[in-house]
Amino acid sequence: RLMQANYRVEVLPAASGDEGAVMMWVSATGAQPMSDSLRQRIQKHIQRGGLLFADVVSGNAAWGEQLSADLLKIDRSLSLSPLRQSHPIYTGDISGSQGFDVRNPLLRAALRTRFADRGRCDLFALLRNDQMVGVITHTDVISGLGYTLFPNCRGPMPDDARKLAMNAMLLAMRHQREQASGFAQK
Repeated sequence: RLMQANYRVEVLPAASGDEGAVMMWVSATGAQPMSDSLRQRIQKHIQRGGLLFADVVSGNAAWGEQLSADLLKIDRSLSLSPLRQSHPIYTGDISGSQGFDVRNPLLRAALRTRFADRGRCDLFALLRNDQMVGVITHTDVISGLGYTLFPNCRGPMPDDARKLAMNAMLLAMRHQREQASGFAQK
């Protein structure tokens, strides 16, 4: 709702289809392999020029590894690369927008029990032929948006989760603009 109010974007439910979506958000909810139909939807989204954002509910490391492995199976030209703290999704320095600085977010190790100052949401770029087509994190961003409680959850606190989500959406909008103009960001 905050993203829709501040940026006038449309958030489509998964059942409505992906055509026209600038960003597809995928959340891993277990260690089971990704279905072929989801893999195909992600591939079509990337081919259309959309940006993928993927996170792991609860921040479970095994689920994160499975998510990364599944994403790399979509296309042989895909690879993962760590994003530096100077990347616009961290700094909010996204041209034509007013992004948010999330380089030092307040992280939760377990909601309402342990907090870590100046943590880091380790983000990875999903690259296709050295062009960024997605952002992946093994921490839990989605539950921070709604402050959902999970035992031993790892991810940003709600305020920083919202800032990171808005940066991801702004980045996806810029990505779509660049794809339409023929300019691709590395």
